[in-house]
Amino acid sequence: MINAVLNPENDSTIGAHSDLLGLLLRDQQEMSAVERFSMRHDEQPSCQVQQYRSLLPATPLEEGEQYAFSVDLDRCSGCKACVTACHNLNGLDDHEAWRDVGLLYSASTELPMMQHVTAACHHCVNPACMNACPTNAYEKDPITGIVKHLDDQCFGCQYCTLACPYGVPKYHEKKGIVRKCDMCSQRLANDEAPACAQACPHEAIAITKVSVTEARSRATEGEFITGAHNPSYTTPTTVYKSRKPLPKNLLKGDQHDLTPEHAHLPLVLMLVLIQVSAGAFLFLQLARMLNPAAVVDPMLPFLTVGIFGVSQLALAASTVHLGRPLYAFRGILGIRHSWMSREIAAFGAYSAAAGTYAASFWVPEFLMPFQPLFQQYLGYAAVLTGYIGLACSIMIYECTQRRFWNGTATTMKFVGTSLCGGTALLMMLAPIVALVTGDASIREFAGTWSGRLAIAASALTLIKLLTDAGVLRHLTDATFTSRKKSARLILGPLRSITTGRAVCAALGIVLTTTLGVFEGSLPLMGTAALAAVSGSLILAGEFAERYLFFAAVDAPRMPGGLKS
Repeated sequence: MINAVLNPENDSTIGAHSDLLGLLLRDQQEMSAVERFSMRHDEQPSCQVQQYRSLLPATPLEEGEQYAFSVDLDRCSGCKACVTACHNLNGLDDHEAWRDVGLLYSASTELPMMQHVTAACHHCVNPACMNACPTNAYEKDPITGIVKHLDDQCFGCQYCTLACPYGVPKYHEKKGIVRKCDMCSQRLANDEAPACAQACPHEAIAITKVSVTEARSRATEGEFITGAHNPSYTTPTTVYKSRKPLPKNLLKGDQHDLTPEHAHLPLVLMLVLIQVSAGAFLFLQLARMLNPAAVVDPMLPFLTVGIFGVSQLALAASTVHLGRPLYAFRGILGIRHSWMSREIAAFGAYSAAAGTYAASFWVPEFLMPFQPLFQQYLGYAAVLTGYIGLACSIMIYECTQRRFWNGTATTMKFVGTSLCGGTALLMMLAPIVALVTGDASIREFAGTWSGRLAIAASALTLIKLLTDAGVLRHLTDATFTSRKKSARLILGPLRSITTGRAVCAALGIVLTTTLGVFEGSLPLMGTAALAAVSGSLILAGEFAERYLFFAAVDAPRMPGGLKS
């Protein structure tokens, strides 16, 4: 075109007086190469179109069936054309992928082998992501069986990323939500194969129909893909086929990778603080039962406010964890099936009970008939709802079926934090409150009480430290188990956190023991200072332990690639 302008004699149809604008207008009326190809593609279906359709089921779905990915392992070369096509045709952002290609390999020198494994969402019969979601942001299509994520409903809690044992839902930090594969459902609705299936040069990926009953039967028998989580948990529908069954002893490409998981710092703060406050209310109620009301009751208005303040800091930290905190009110929509919704409801009730309990000491008695009895029941309600919330927290992590988060270990960690942290918090607050009130009898009681709480905090912290160290015994496991990986993470990449946790706990134990030994004999100001330092060390140790709780877990997922 430009040549025609510069050399008009080369084009007999263009005179010497033609201008560039006229040429551009003429050029706009002609179809581009892409447009001409698209027109021919639509008017005369090519063999490639027929090829796309061959990747779809030949007959419609019948009752009891759903769509599923079918992967021919013998054809997969690991080229990752499927990953690229999924990324491009779905408009994903940089570093975002809904389909991954991993690797299985044999460590045997007698029969060495490598097998590439392409995987996206398995559109499970019983999706863990959907069951876990507190906002009902997942739905399973009743006709196709495709599990879809409703982006507008999501508030970015990331619980589904913890619950899915295949690493399918991916958190998008900028958008503040989770996104995942939906089997290109819009293309399927128009009889077009998904992007990954179209792009595979070896036709290793196709869409097939599966019987839900047969999928459940295969999952119960443990039939899926080597290296993946137990399929009976979610009943995945993806069909992996090969002329030769894969050996059971194959290793995942990233099996020995020691990269810590995301630590979720807001959750670290929330869990420790909320559990510490619940434990403090428990020991406060025990103190009311075991000590004279004359010395305990004057301290209650200040102690309850302090403990309630800690609980509110915990709840504030939990909202920081959300990708879209303004939608936090949606958190109880999934209360029928999500333990996170139940936790939110329980801690909401706990916050109301604890807040009312703290406020009741500042309301004139004539405004609240039977105030002492009312306060007593409010105290019990705060303890009860707090520990119901703690139980829900345990179930949130136990339900993910991660070995490091099994019910027994998580219960010991969470209850242990509540007990040793609760006594440490009261130990810190009691002498401060006594200094504020100025009453001689209260000051004397506070010094003695802090000493007793210090002994309890010291013993409870020591017990918890020893139980937390129990995972290290798996370092001697003969095989590379999930718990062995957690132990190696704790003493490897996370050793600085582990060391800090041990040092803080040990120093806290020494100082609280010292405070207990000198029970009531130290000046109240000295007691307050020593209690503040030792209590802070114990709490710092608990924060470090909770960091390890998240970072050292071995998260189940599909086989990944080799790591250097």
